[in-house]
Amino acid sequence: MNSPTNKKLVGVVAFALGEAYAVDDAGNVLRYDGTGWTISSTIQGLGTPTAIGGSDAENLFVVTSTGRVVHVSHGASPASVASASSGLSAIVRAAPGRVIAVGDLLHYDGVSWATMPSPAASEIDGIAGAPTGSVFAFRRGPSIWRYDP
Repeated sequence: MNSPTNKKLVGVVAFALGEAYAVDDAGNVLRYDGTGWTISSTIQGLGTPTAIGGSDAENLFVVTSTGRVVHVSHGASPASVASASSGLSAIVRAAPGRVIAVGDLLHYDGVSWATMPSPAASEIDGIAGAPTGSVFAFRRGPSIWRYDP
């Protein structure tokens, strides 16, 4: 399957069979419709994209190296909706309508973004969401935490 960009892909998220989104390091947001990939939108001037994720196609976000959270839902113009004090490296669905982004910890409750307290003295490096709604975050080294938003 061919990509419509020759840039480095940095993230992908799928919501259903035949519905997926990806982002490249140049800011192109790609959409898969079940038959092929097209460029859905482009993010410019908000930092280098590092990941893409969300709870569904209407709540789809890209996080950037400058700590921006950019709303990129299909059919909408990209818009910066939150920012962190440092770069963001990952984003994951926490539960229906809920999303968590990391570098710093940011939580989206379906309406707005807010900072979450972090148990780490430094940035969180990665995150994974479980179907139960639990989220696991880690920092390089021996530390891993569980959140139940």
